[in-house]
Amino acid sequence: MPLIRAAETAQSDKVAPENDGRIVLVSGRISADGYFAHDETFDVRVDAPILRRNVDMYQWVLHRSARNQDDEYRLEWSDREPAFYADNPRSKPYQGRMFYSQVMLGEYELSQELLAKLEPHGSWTPVRGLGRATAERFGMVLANDVYYIYQNVESRYVEVGDTRIYFHALNVSELGDITVLARQDGNMLTVHRVDDDRFFMMGNIYAGIIGVEEVASIEEGEFAFAKWVFVGLTVFFALLTALTTWFNVGDARAVERIRQRLS
Repeated sequence: MPLIRAAETAQSDKVAPENDGRIVLVSGRISADGYFAHDETFDVRVDAPILRRNVDMYQWVLHRSARNQDDEYRLEWSDREPAFYADNPRSKPYQGRMFYSQVMLGEYELSQELLAKLEPHGSWTPVRGLGRATAERFGMVLANDVYYIYQNVESRYVEVGDTRIYFHALNVSELGDITVLARQDGNMLTVHRVDDDRFFMMGNIYAGIIGVEEVASIEEGEFAFAKWVFVGLTVFFALLTALTTWFNVGDARAVERIRQRLS
């Protein structure tokens, strides 16, 4: 892609004002020193780029068979929204979320959209030492760093509607140098949307220091895949629309013939 090959190579330790609005390729080491990802609701704070709140509910979950012949509901912990079935609650009391720290690459700050692309280069580790005072304030039971919201606290068994909330932090401590392909907006590195292909967003993080040609090769492959997926979906929905229209026309003709016979 010419846009990638025309990317400006920038220095992470110094923001170049002349590159504002351009696609840049920046290499260096990320730092989140002095910054924290913080879930204000449950007052969980971690020294990590991303904090993930997980919310599971004990509920009836639909399991479909390959041939849709033996579909069944099973009771299990799930992060899905509850299905309208049996005694499932209508919704979860809290939702899963991501919380982001401020992260710097030299003088550049990484946007949240870009930070999300750090995940393949790190690992999720459980957050230890949640606050008992917070659990008591929300009427929760804290056990093994998991908040539990029980429908019946006195019950010895897990019941439908019971909820558990726990946290993971993205660990990138072993990540050395990285290369970032992004759009420079002031001192912010962010994702760029390609004008003629709005479904394709340009902006990525790579492990190690790599050059423009290698980045271009990787991105061209992903771009080609995204285009084929887009084309495939477009053809599928076009065929679906055509079949629906054909059946509707057929039904309309059948109704008209019946009306003519009755008249």
